[in-house]
Amino acid sequence: MKYDVVIIGGGIVGLASALKLLEKQPKLKLALLEKEAQLAQHQTGNNSGVIHSGLYYKPGSLKAKNCIEGYHMLLKFCDENNIAYDLCGKVVVATEISEIDRLHDLYNRGIENGLEGLELLDEKQLKAIEPYLAGIQGIRVPQTGIINYKDVCTKLAKKIEENGGEVSFIYPNQGQNHLGDTDFEDNYDCIGIICFDIDDNNIKIEEDMNYDIEMEKVILYQDDW
Repeated sequence: MKYDVVIIGGGIVGLASALKLLEKQPKLKLALLEKEAQLAQHQTGNNSGVIHSGLYYKPGSLKAKNCIEGYHMLLKFCDENNIAYDLCGKVVVATEISEIDRLHDLYNRGIENGLEGLELLDEKQLKAIEPYLAGIQGIRVPQTGIINYKDVCTKLAKKIEENGGEVSFIYPNQGQNHLGDTDFEDNYDCIGIICFDIDDNNIKIEEDMNYDIEMEKVILYQDDW
């Protein structure tokens, strides 16, 4: 099989990168390889599911810029593709007097980063939000939210295929019929291999029979292969 680009890693970064490449270059022949039996099985699918607002980063830094731009891109993608999320907000709390100056610095940083609706709260206002919260002052950040990033990845994979890309799962066979005992929601291709080596511009997959992938570029988004 010959491809222009092969992306290794079926987390949200690999999937989003694959889709963006296909949107920018519709004629690109692209494949994404994931070593697990499902998408988002590592960091993407095992975090707290927070939609970060960009409160903490230094104003003007790339981290602040990328976080805030990514925040709006994520919500736009979810709205366009009917992916559920909840902008439930959060509170950041100072539990003692020595933390109040830092709390106010954080509030000002959020304002500089363009966050809207930030509120400084006193102890009574904090208790009204969460009666069991122990704090003397706080910041309410309404833009923070929660989401299931596995849902985002499932939609990204569908759109990759709709745009002409391929998504393939690769995992150790270990003598079992994984095609039979694994539920693939979207019937993606499963190569079912044991290991592969990248040599020049060629990926050689070793199993009972050889499976070769040739590509112009390979992009790694998974560091434990």
